[in-house]
Amino acid sequence: MTANGDQTVVLGRRQLYMLPTRFGLLFALLLLVQLLAAINYGNGLAYALTFLLGSLAVVSMLYTHRNLFRLRIAAGSCASVFTGDVAVFRIHLVNDAPTARFGVVLAHAKKEIACVDVPAHGDTGVDLPVPAGKRGYLTVPAVTVLTHFPLGLLYSWSRRVELQQSCLVYPRPAD
Repeated sequence: MTANGDQTVVLGRRQLYMLPTRFGLLFALLLLVQLLAAINYGNGLAYALTFLLGSLAVVSMLYTHRNLFRLRIAAGSCASVFTGDVAVFRIHLVNDAPTARFGVVLAHAKKEIACVDVPAHGDTGVDLPVPAGKRGYLTVPAVTVLTHFPLGLLYSWSRRVELQQSCLVYPRPAD
């Protein structure tokens, strides 16, 4: 993760991870059964279909990783609140690539905050509500960026992104 002075984090190769989903594991199992049937019966069309679907899964792996690669996460503004209120942090997802990013999910504490599409050469803002329990400075909690795009066979996620953004929480005024 590259952090710039203007509170921006860029997701690199070392910050992105990928695993198959349950549907992806089932898809791999079905491909294996189909390959065994093609070997057993010596059917050329079954071989072709098996390798075509396998190559589709490999290309899906490339697109899933590319959907998050070099995505910039920038801190926005947050208004001051009173104790007991909810502070709303603004997080911007910035896409500098010529292709749009679909199905980008922001998560905090394994809960989905928002699922957004980031247009090509554009940005999208996401509001993160955080309860302000005590007075002082409240920092934005760490978020995770993940995606299941394009086929749902794989999911890719980032490390926890910690932005240097804070909000001032005032004591609640007396009645």
